[in-house]
Amino acid sequence: NPNSYKKMRELAQTLSARGISLIIVIPPYHPEFMRRLKAEQPQIFSRHEVWAKKLGALAGPNAEIRDFFSMARFASAPALHWSDGVHFNCAAAAEMLSRKR
Repeated sequence: NPNSYKKMRELAQTLSARGISLIIVIPPYHPEFMRRLKAEQPQIFSRHEVWAKKLGALAGPNAEIRDFFSMARFASAPALHWSDGVHFNCAAAAEMLSRKR
């Protein structure tokens, strides 16, 4: 949604002007969910890739983007990072928040 992206960009600019740091975390998808999304709904998968790239463009001095969408680490050992087929677990969340991409 172009309007949502515009609002996010404005928010990032406002926060930066006030000296407030912004961290945007783009979470990973469960490997099976990602595989099926690519195969069964490629247009939705493609839109998500575009969305992640647009969010990445918001990075700046006070805005950090942590993009884990396509990070293999969270796909290589699903049992370590996922509670079920959609929701990552607390260990994965802590790792995403503590780790620089």
